[in-house]
Amino acid sequence: MVSMGKRTLLCLGVGFASLNSQAEVIALDEAAMASVTGQAGISIEINDAEITMGEILYKDEGGIAVRDIRIGGANRTNFFGNQWLPSGLQSDKLDNVKLDIDVMADGDLVAIMKPAGGFNVVDFSLTTDDWLLMDSNFNDGTKLIDSLSIEGVALDARLRVDNQSEYTFIETTFGIDDLDIDVEFLNLRVENMQVAGSSYIEAIGTWGPSGAGIPDIGAEVDLEIYAAGSQGLGLNLTKFQMDIVMPEIYLGDNPSIGALYVNNVDITAQTVIYGH
Repeated sequence: MVSMGKRTLLCLGVGFASLNSQAEVIALDEAAMASVTGQAGISIEINDAEITMGEILYKDEGGIAVRDIRIGGANRTNFFGNQWLPSGLQSDKLDNVKLDIDVMADGDLVAIMKPAGGFNVVDFSLTTDDWLLMDSNFNDGTKLIDSLSIEGVALDARLRVDNQSEYTFIETTFGIDDLDIDVEFLNLRVENMQVAGSSYIEAIGTWGPSGAGIPDIGAEVDLEIYAAGSQGLGLNLTKFQMDIVMPEIYLGDNPSIGALYVNNVDITAQTVIYGH
């Protein structure tokens, strides 16, 4: 991406130098300008990042609230039976995230997130406390979820805003190594749930608990976002491929009812979101 000031000065300089020879001045594209100005996009490295929110409240006639949300690092180095980060680098903050942003020659905006520092993954965590229903006076009602905790790794994420179609395309690959959820109103609790790539169950079945590699641990999601005419917001889920492992499922205060393995899940959907 090139600033207008540098582009203008460059074109004026070429124009004045070529007045006597009547040469044509040609505007350079981004790649050509990069060789002159050194600019071909923006890279942002993110470290020591944390997001906290006291409450997210959606109001209709009644309401639903999610309280005490926190997004940060997982504060661990081992995921899916292997050590993916060097010892001593674990943190409860988001670290080693690199974001590359470019505007392409056709006007498309492209953003790519990937691990920085030569690592293969970015560790993350998401935690919340209560998820509550509320009446019209917004008094606390049924507690849907008592607590939610997610720890995992992000392998990559890509976003493209298409200049011609005005669609936004998102592709991401991630693995959840430890999901704990307490659904209080159903007396249901799930612990140590995993969401991984569609070859994960086969990998650990063949090679053991530590036998999964990078291609196995990442669930893949492809999403298209667009304006659905006058109808509302369009969302096309073109790919959600994963394996799911739930080793511990509890009903009440009783022992676990056993484990559940869901292999080769593939979800696609076209949706439109609007008010009523």
